[in-house]
Amino acid sequence: MRYLFVMVLLLSGCTSPPATPTQAPTNELLLYRNTLIGDNSQVLAIIYDLPEARNFLQLELYTTEPPYSAHLLYDEVTHPKIVSIANATWLFTLIPNVDSLQFTFDTQSYTLTREQLMSWYGKDVTASTNEADIQLLIDAYTADPNEVDALFETK
Repeated sequence: MRYLFVMVLLLSGCTSPPATPTQAPTNELLLYRNTLIGDNSQVLAIIYDLPEARNFLQLELYTTEPPYSAHLLYDEVTHPKIVSIANATWLFTLIPNVDSLQFTFDTQSYTLTREQLMSWYGKDVTASTNEADIQLLIDAYTADPNEVDALFETK
């Protein structure tokens, strides 16, 4: 009987719908607002609340002199460009002194600057105080694959 119960639990977990590649798992990300890029533990706490955190491998911070940046290494993911956009949006929103972010997924690498991403959105999304609004914006802008590709073609 115990074996049957365990099997039912395992099978019900297997039927859960997959998370979207842009959906941040918590509703508490804005608690990290004004984290500084040099605060390794806080930056890691943010990353572990972002999409594809289960595939996150390593963080490198470049904080010796401005412009400050970070390099995030991930295992392979299904939609690396979309994950880069979503995670960069959150990191730029929460960490005011980071200027650029590089995301490496297995063999693909993407770099986004704060200026480049805000220009793509057509506004400064980092001033938003509502997580749902930020998430809606990310979802709306990443829905069109052509727009996503266009972001990475402009520098």
